[in-house]
Amino acid sequence: MGAHARRPRTDRTDRRRPDQLRAIGIDVIDGDARLAGPHEVRVAGRTLDTRFTLLCTGSRPAIPPIDGLERAGYLTTETLFELERPPDSLAVIGGGPVAVELAQACRRLGVAVTLLEQGATLLPREEPRLVRASCNGSSRTVSSSGPASTSRASTATGRASA
Repeated sequence: MGAHARRPRTDRTDRRRPDQLRAIGIDVIDGDARLAGPHEVRVAGRTLDTRFTLLCTGSRPAIPPIDGLERAGYLTTETLFELERPPDSLAVIGGGPVAVELAQACRRLGVAVTLLEQGATLLPREEPRLVRASCNGSSRTVSSSGPASTSRASTATGRASA
């Protein structure tokens, strides 16, 4: 599953290293930044005047506070691609774009996927008609019994379950 992801990267990712950015004339300043006004950013004890400010915050997977999850084991969007082959089944927690895309991709690889969302709908920030249209045909069963909640994970059968 992750053979492609583990190959040495020579694409755009390598060009984002700070030393390479500096080599092409881009100032890289390490530190916590704060917007100080419409055209000001404060970082590392300096105030920068800007014409435009582009915020690229990045993100990391959020690990939910589920009792036993650490013991049972879990995958994230950062570790899933380390697997040698797709798992037989997968429970994806979350109903945002990344979770839905991951669930759909794994399903297309033959993985039995259960998508758990705490909210009333998948992709809550998207146009409802488009969400319904994009979800039709992509799953065999859609259950809408209200918000989902997971409070405990276990491995009683040797496999993670919730």
